[in-house]
Parts: sequence; structure tokens; C-alpha cells
Amino acid sequence: MSGRMRKSRHKAVIVIETDHDNPLASSSGRKAFYSAFTTFNLAVMGSSVLPMPYAMSHTGAAIGLATMLLVALCNDFTSMLMVNNAYETGLDSYESLALWAGGPKWKVFTQVTLIALLWGPNSGGLSLMGDVAQVITNLGWLLNGQALMVLMTIIAVYPLSCQKHMRSLESAAGVGLLIVAALCGLLGYKAWSQGFPAVASGEFPLWSLRVTADLPEAFSLLGFAFYLQPLMMPIIREMPEGRTGRNALSAAVHASVLGSCLVLYACAGFFGAALFGHSTRGNVMVNDILGDSLGRLGFGVVYGAMMLYLAAGAAASQYPLRAAIDMALMGARVPMTRPRAMCIQGVTLSVSLCIALLNPGGAEKIYALVGASGVCIVCYVLPVWFHLRLMHVRRQAAKSQILESTKDGSKENEPMAFEIGAGDIINNPLFQAFDGALRGLAVGESVELQMSGPEWQSELLFSVPRDHPEIERLEGRYKNLGGLAEGLAVELANGSMAVVVEAGPEAVKLDANSMMAGKTLLFTLEVLGIDSSN
Repeated sequence: MSGRMRKSRHKAVIVIETDHDNPLASSSGRKAFYSAFTTFNLAVMGSSVLPMPYAMSHTGAAIGLATMLLVALCNDFTSMLMVNNAYETGLDSYESLALWAGGPKWKVFTQVTLIALLWGPNSGGLSLMGDVAQVITNLGWLLNGQALMVLMTIIAVYPLSCQKHMRSLESAAGVGLLIVAALCGLLGYKAWSQGFPAVASGEFPLWSLRVTADLPEAFSLLGFAFYLQPLMMPIIREMPEGRTGRNALSAAVHASVLGSCLVLYACAGFFGAALFGHSTRGNVMVNDILGDSLGRLGFGVVYGAMMLYLAAGAAASQYPLRAAIDMALMGARVPMTRPRAMCIQGVTLSVSLCIALLNPGGAEKIYALVGASGVCIVCYVLPVWFHLRLMHVRRQAAKSQILESTKDGSKENEPMAFEIGAGDIINNPLFQAFDGALRGLAVGESVELQMSGPEWQSELLFSVPRDHPEIERLEGRYKNLGGLAEGLAVELANGSMAVVVEAGPEAVKLDANSMMAGKTLLFTLEVLGIDSSN
């Protein structure tokens, strides 16, 4: 924070300038930014960087790079929508936002789509690790590729993925970023030293599109590459509260998607395709990227480092899947216990291992399938829909009046108890709507309910002469309130309520319609606790 004094003829004004919008201004902001940035890179690029040369070898350089840029911009935009949606609503998961925006059915749809999406890259990541393991075991060292993949999953991926917080992997993520940068540098050096052989031969066109049967798969891989949104949501809970955490998270999203991921993807894709052309494999590590330059030991070091990086990346992508499954089983805001985390991770990794073992060398096929389906829904459709719903609620709130809130701190408006099933007994539309909306919600979950008030009836708007006995009675009753004045709510002799619309010298006009007649009511219901004793 800095200050300066501005002088004028009449007075001096002290202007205080703060650095709240700069996430790097404080130590907590810098730490949160670095942690989120490195973790995002590990989770997003964990294994997605290895198929990039294959994808670009089919699209050509210009089309591939342009597609990468477009996908990165779209993902950055929708990621920021999710940050805004989460902080504006106080809901830090896809499932809670779906429930808030569309109700229980949308929550279930989102859960199924999210889990399917997250399981894809987990299986694909293990499959890529198996590819690298197979290359290592081809040297004649211990085990075979699939056995080494299973061993690495047990001794590395599983323990790392059982950590309590996703940001616990930030040290491994920082090293992983250097490993990917070294891979890009290696591919760049090899391509340059050999004169970009695939470009020279025409196998890798710079400006034209290479039309092949694998082109849709290539574009699907590029569409999948930058998916950050579901990986980002669990980290929101680990960020500092308030603007510091929000700004640090936003800066980390921009730096990851439009910075490191875009640059490293472009370098790996271009140099790998320029080096291997038509021979580029779905996992570039399966290509001969080293030759005989480093010898047997150097080969083992390079591929061993990539194995460790892929294991850390697989662990990072396990966190969102674990969170999604845990929410489906336990509901929102139930603290994660270590035994439950170990159990969920054991099941998810076992299934992912089975998929990887059944599809050796098929990681790019898994990514392409996921990119063409789940990524489109989770990363593009849902964030925009949540944002449109938030904008609608804002517009409604701007022209609405809050009639009552249990969050205003007053004793008169304390949280109320509602018995599930009461709507089946009490023939009241409001009770029935509450009953239907609250069924199936867990503690901490909320839902919005919109209802229309009763129909406004013109016959309930009437004028009564001043000398009518009812008007004289009302004048006496409400004398202490200044008599019958416009806007005053009065109780008629028959017990009905009415509002004074106009108080003239000859007559008084009353409106006996309900105060909610012809209006739309918006209820926000949050479950604070559940008493199942009855």
C-alpha cells in the first residue's frame, strides 16, 4: 500500500492506493499464486503434452497453432466464468452450482458427466505411463511395460493421490514443469539440428491442412488439452479467503492457460511433428527422441524422469475425481477422512488401471473420446449456463425486494424447521413446492425455488365512501398511526387484509388482493442441519 498527498487551493486530499488487485503484492498472495500455478500445470499438462506432436502432425503447423490459441482463449474465458460463479455464489463445486442453477436433476447429470470426464484422463495418463514404461523395459531391464506401470501406480501414484490437499503437490509440480520444458527443449534441439526433416520433406505442412482419417481425432485432442475447470474447483477451497485468494487464483489461471501451457504445448507439438512427421506416435516418448546420444544410462534417466512426472500428473488429476465421487456418495461439505480418501483412490485407480491395461498404446484414443464429449459439456456448456443463471438472478435481485431473510441476524428471522413429507399431508402449494425442492439435499446444499403468487383480481379493488361505518371503524383503530393513509395495511371487519391505495376526501380505495398477487416469489433454501430422530 502506498499513499500520496494531492494539494489544491482549498484543501489537501490524501489518496490511499492499495494493492488488493495485485495477487503478488503480499506474501500470502504470492504463495497462493505459485502453488496454484504449478499445480494447474501439473494437472493440465500432466500427460496431455505427450500427444500434442501427434495432433499437430495431422493438422499442420498453422492450423494446429491457431486451434491451440483458440482453445486456450476459450478455456481461459470459461475458467474465469467458473471463478466468478464460485465466488459470487459461495459454491465451490460443479455439483453445488448445478443444483443451485437447475435443481436435483441437473446435479445428477453434472455428476455423471464430470465423473466420466475425469475418469478419461486418469486412464489415459496411466496408459501413457505404460507406453514410457514399455520403452524403458525394452532396454532389457526388469519387468515388462505393463507390470512397471502397475508398480508405479502402487508405489507412486496411489500414495501421492491420498494426500489431503491438491496443493501438497506443488513441489513435484514445479519439478514437473522443468521436465516438460526440458522435453520441449530436447525436441526443439533435435528438430533444429536435423534441419526440421518433416517440414523439408513436406510430411508436416506449415500452412495447409493435412486431411487424413485421423484429423477429427487430432482436433479432439487439441480441444481436450487445456481443460482446467474441473481441476481448478477443488483448489478454490484451499486458497486464502477474500480478494487475495480470488485474485491469486485468477492470475494463476491466466498464467497457466495462456502462458506456460500454451507455449509448451505449441513447442512440443511443432518441434515433435517437425521432427517425426507421419511417424509421430500418439505418445511422442515412444518415438526415438534420444537416438544414441546419451547412452543407456542417460536414456534411463530421461525416461525415468518422465515416468515420475507422469505419476505425479496422474496423482494431481485424481483429486477432482475423488472429490466428485465423494460428493456423490456423501453430499456437500462433509469433511474428507483419510480412510475414505484411501478407499476411493483405491477403487478409482483400480478401474483406471484396468482401462489402461485393456488399451495399451491407446491413450490418444481415450483423450479424443473424452475431448469430443465430456470436455465440451463440462468446460464450455456448463460454465456459460451457470454464468447466465447468475446474471438472471442478479437482474431479478436488482428489481426485487427482499421480504424476509434468516441471515439478517435478527431473532425474529431465525432459521425455520421443515418436516420432509409435510407437503403430502398439507394441501398447500408452497409446502408442496418446498417439500419437493428439499428432498435429497445434504447439509450445506442450497436450491432456488421460483413460484408465482395468486392471481390478481380486479373485483378486490374497490372504493368505500368516507361515511361508511367500516371506514369510520378503521379511522378510529388506526388513529395512532395517522389514520388511513396511502400504503397502510389494514384488517377489515371480516378478517381480510387490505392496503389503502388512495385516501381521498370523499372515499377510500382499498385493495384486498394478497400482497403477493401477480408477483413472482424467489426462495433460496439452504439445508443447515438434518434431524432424523423423528
